[in-house]
Amino acid sequence: MTIEAARNLTDVLAGAIDSRNQRGGSVGTRYAQKPNLHFKREARLRVLDEFTRPNFPYTPLRILTFPFTNWVFEGMLLNQRHGSGAWKFGQKVGGHTQIVGIEREVALFKTACRLIPGIRQGIRYKEAPPYARAALRSFAVRRYLLCTFEDLAVGGRIIPGEYFKFNGAWLDFNGPINISRAEAIKAFVQNHCRDQVRLVVTALNGRYDSESATQWGKDKPQAIADWIAALRPIGAVRWLMEYNDGSPMFQVSVDL
Repeated sequence: MTIEAARNLTDVLAGAIDSRNQRGGSVGTRYAQKPNLHFKREARLRVLDEFTRPNFPYTPLRILTFPFTNWVFEGMLLNQRHGSGAWKFGQKVGGHTQIVGIEREVALFKTACRLIPGIRQGIRYKEAPPYARAALRSFAVRRYLLCTFEDLAVGGRIIPGEYFKFNGAWLDFNGPINISRAEAIKAFVQNHCRDQVRLVVTALNGRYDSESATQWGKDKPQAIADWIAALRPIGAVRWLMEYNDGSPMFQVSVDL
């Protein structure tokens, strides 16, 4: 899939989700209604570029994502790493790409189950870790968990009975990086990440509580980026961007 084709697919699917959610709903559904799809799309493509085979040297990629209901990013990632659509018709992907997605809201989880990549080959419900209310897998997604990021970060194994550690993650938050969320990111890196991991964090650049505003200082995105990089001695910020898709956002990629 070319970058231009990826842009077109993003617009079509994101627009369809927006139109279905016009009457409001939960925090998650309202987040999908952001009016400026151009900047949202470009931010997503920047993340995609971080995990394509030429730019990500480790195999297999074991990545945590927050897919929402349309799985746009995950589908684009599979297309980039395995050929445009080949995985939809039975091409095995686990040797190169292992996706774990999480969702905290039951309604969104149920909707996403009907659109999960690999649905053509069916889905299987699996044993859930103690912190998750449900777990399933598809042909193309290793696990889809109904849980919060905060619970996963401090919880036990991702896949019960199996040693599974991430070497990639896109933590696409709706809100800001307050102190409690920063602690969850730290716990996630300590408990669930391999010795080398690429972490992309997207968050709202606003609505900081007073403690967080004091902690991060004037240039909050840069301070947060530097804090994440300092979680490990080899940590380095790859890039940092700010954009506005209807809300002020920032996105940072860090190698740890």
